[in-house]
Amino acid sequence: METVQDATVLNVYILATPEPAGVITGPAEVCAGSQGITYTVDTISNATTYLWSIPRGAVIDSGFRHFFRY
Repeated sequence: METVQDATVLNVYILATPEPAGVITGPAEVCAGSQGITYTVDTISNATTYLWSIPRGAVIDSGFRHFFRY
């Protein structure tokens, strides 16, 4: 068995993991060309960023954690 010399100690700090995302609110279906359709999700505890997956043609309109429109 090989002995490791001159080892480096690395401290690792585990931050709280985000809570599960809540329900996304907004209409289940929209017509092509619709505007002003809003989808939201409540704040997710311990989350530092939000990643939305949106369908082709949709545009993220505004907001840190919510809102996108067709």
